[in-house]
Amino acid sequence: MADKPQKRVIVTGASQGLGRVLSELLAQSGWRVGAVARNSAALENLVSTTGVAAARGADLTDPEAARTAIDELAEELEGLDALVNNAGKVHFQPFEETRSGDYLRV
Repeated sequence: MADKPQKRVIVTGASQGLGRVLSELLAQSGWRVGAVARNSAALENLVSTTGVAAARGADLTDPEAARTAIDELAEELEGLDALVNNAGKVHFQPFEETRSGDYLRV
């Protein structure tokens, strides 16, 4: 019986917290993991200390940077089976003071 092909996933917000844990668990479960986050040093650590296959530092609030990072990782992983959109930003401000642009950064 032929081996199943290894599944490929990209996790955003992978440098810390839930994104890092998800990246590690998916790699331990046999997935080829590509990681994206703004913190390049933390991503280097993630790749060097876990089974995560590849990483790209990118500010995902910039559409072109996001597209480039995802495209490069998908190419390096030789395809893509799943995307975990975990990246996010906390914004503390009273609702009535929040502008529409603030929502785009969260």
